[in-house]
Amino acid sequence: MELDTKCVACNRLDEDGSHLFFKCKYVEKVWQKLNIENFRVQLAEKSNAKEVMRFILSRKKEEQVLIAMLLWMWWQERNKIREGDRRREAMKLAYIIQKQASEMLKEEEGLNMPSLQVRKPWRRPPSGVLKINPWYKRGDHESRTS
Repeated sequence: MELDTKCVACNRLDEDGSHLFFKCKYVEKVWQKLNIENFRVQLAEKSNAKEVMRFILSRKKEEQVLIAMLLWMWWQERNKIREGDRRREAMKLAYIIQKQASEMLKEEEGLNMPSLQVRKPWRRPPSGVLKINPWYKRGDHESRTS
């Protein structure tokens, strides 16, 4: 079986993972537009996927998400080019990546729920106390009656 290993973005022979994600002249521009060129340079020096993952996971959450989104979107871009679509400009792709990463982080923040308090079982209030809608707010919602 013959495999075509030519990079579909820049036509360089022997495309591998390092070239595709970190060394292709077109993906370099995307890293630059996202202002994370320093990460690309460090990642390009890694010798295997395990080292790449260790590096990414050592970054702050926002950087992890941005890098992961860039890798995912570039993989999709490469496949679209392979299927005959035109390559998008680095600035446009960087904008989409930044927006997607921001949305993902916002969504994740929305899922972070405050620690749940254990609800006390209902008990009959003492004489002279009227209990009103105990689920309205957290805490003890008792009203004293006269």
